[in-house]
Amino acid sequence: MPKHLVFVGGGHAHLTALLRLRDYVRAGHRVTLIGPSPFHYYSGMGPGLLSGIYRPAEVRFHVRKMAEDRGGAFLEDRVVTVDPVRRSLLLGSGREVRYDAVSFNTGSEVPADLFGPPAYDVFPVKPIENLLAARRRVETTPAGKGLRAVVVGGGAAGVEIAANLGRLGRESGRIARITLVSRSVVLEDYPPKARALALASLARWGIETSGTPNCSGEGTASRSRESRWPGSESTPSGRTASSTKTCSRFSREGLCAGSIPGVPISRY
Repeated sequence: MPKHLVFVGGGHAHLTALLRLRDYVRAGHRVTLIGPSPFHYYSGMGPGLLSGIYRPAEVRFHVRKMAEDRGGAFLEDRVVTVDPVRRSLLLGSGREVRYDAVSFNTGSEVPADLFGPPAYDVFPVKPIENLLAARRRVETTPAGKGLRAVVVGGGAAGVEIAANLGRLGRESGRIARITLVSRSVVLEDYPPKARALALASLARWGIETSGTPNCSGEGTASRSRESRWPGSESTPSGRTASSTKTCSRFSREGLCAGSIPGVPISRY
């Protein structure tokens, strides 16, 4: 009996399935891919996208084309509610999609409630396309008006973002100061030698580092006129960029288990 298979998100775990999508269609099944963009960007190349090492076309997959060329359908939308009893997905547009089987590969995101009111100068690093917007913001800043950039989050992603901001600043001449702010020691979980090499590299780019206990807003990326953290000095005219936190889309439906947000999986 034909089934309706729905893929939510065009992440890496779905790419192999999309390549084999013709097999499902030939077997009589209907396949739908739902995603917020026709493209899926590879996050590992995101920092290089920010600095200009990579062009957008070099870091993304055209998942809409992959699905439609193989007989599937693509919906540019977001899933806001999952109803596992009715096997139904409610989309941001208000549309309802029923499924027989659904797979989620939406990736991590920065919770919007970390920022307060929306602002033109806030750039969460997810989705990766935001890094393009941050780059354009730097490039369109009038020459001679040096921006002050603050990268919030001292993990590997934050370090990579800071280093690539350093490259962008040096090449554009539009960033006057970059500070990497961490809630604890930068790269705290890494071996001392690796941490020392990374910090030395940041120093060569002229990037300051600050381990600040109780730093609020970790996981955000922004450019603001004044960015504040408890117990630290304010940084005027700063642009911040950083790592992300994983958040669950499924808690309201009772699909999560344990203290870490996530969905229980079977051996399949």
